[in-house]
Amino acid sequence: MLDKLVIHLKNVIFFKAIIYIIALIALFLLIPVIKENLTTASERYNKAYSFLQDADLKLDSIINFEDEILKKHEQYDALSNQHEHLGCINRTRITHSIKQLANKYNLLEPISTDIARIFNTGQTANTSGHIKLHHYELNVQFKPKNYADLFIMTKHIYNLLPKGSIVISTKVNSIDALTPKIVNILNKNNAPAPINVKMKIHLREIVYE
Repeated sequence: MLDKLVIHLKNVIFFKAIIYIIALIALFLLIPVIKENLTTASERYNKAYSFLQDADLKLDSIINFEDEILKKHEQYDALSNQHEHLGCINRTRITHSIKQLANKYNLLEPISTDIARIFNTGQTANTSGHIKLHHYELNVQFKPKNYADLFIMTKHIYNLLPKGSIVISTKVNSIDALTPKIVNILNKNNAPAPINVKMKIHLREIVYE
C-alpha cells in the first residue's frame, strides 16, 4: 500500500513538473509576441493621441475663427492708422526743429521749409506685400550771416534728419546787392545776410498698406 502511494506521488510530481516546463517554454515563446503586440499598441496609442490633439486644436481654431479674424483686422487697422499718424508727426517735428535753428543762430529771416510726397514711380520704390516705401521731398531755405554759420547749420540740419535721408543738393548763392526786402530788415545791430542757401532733401518712410 505504501509503495503504491509513493508511486502515485511520484507520478503526480512528474506530471506537474512536465506541465510547469511546458508552461515555461510556452511563456518564453510568447514573450516576443506579447512584446511586439505591446509595441504596436503603444504606437497606435501615440498616433491616436496626436490625432486627437490636432483635432482639438483645429476645433478650437474653427470655434474662434470669426472672433480671431475680427480681432486681427482691428489690430491691422489700428497699426496702419497709428503708423500713418506717427509718420505725419515725425515730418512735422523735423520741419519744426529746422525752423527753430533761426532763433539759435540769430538769423534775420526765418527758415523756410516745405515738404511734399513724391509720386514719381521711377523714384518711389515699393517692396513686396503690405510693406511699402514712401518718398518725400523736403526743401529748406535759409540765409546765414557767414560761411562759418553756413557749414555749422547744414551739419545741424543733417543731424536732425532721420536715418535713410539723402541730401540731394545744396545751392549757395552770394547776395551782392541790397534788395528792398533786405533794406526793410536792416538795423544797427545786425548786418544783412550775404548768403542764400537752398537745400533739397529726400526722406524715406516705411509704411504699412
